Amino acid sequence: MQANGINHVALYVDDLARSRDFYVTTFEARVVRENEQMCFLDVGSDNFLALFRRDPAHINHFCFTVDDYEPDRVASALESQGLEVLRREDRVFVRDPDGHLVQVSASATSEDFSG
Repeated sequence: MQANGINHVALYVDDLARSRDFYVTTFEARVVRENEQMCFLDVGSDNFLALFRRDPAHINHFCFTVDDYEPDRVASALESQGLEVLRREDRVFVRDPDGHLVQVSASATSEDFSG
């Protein structure tokens, strides 16, 4: 299984509006989904930045895109490498050696996160 791109990064932020405005103003990101607790920003090329209101601010996870994503197949491949797989419905995660949460997914489109 080869990663072919970063699908998204999810950040916990102290002030959702402030962070949203920073990415919209500075990088011309486009808000595609938002509520009081989260904001998904389209950052081009089928990539997105997910902001979640939570203190303290830190990275939640990042996600690699793989071809032919199928959750059970991906989970089995990761488990065969001796990794502990975390499943959340059709989402597959592992932790890197430093404990960072890494998700594996298919390519994202704006329809996937516009809800």
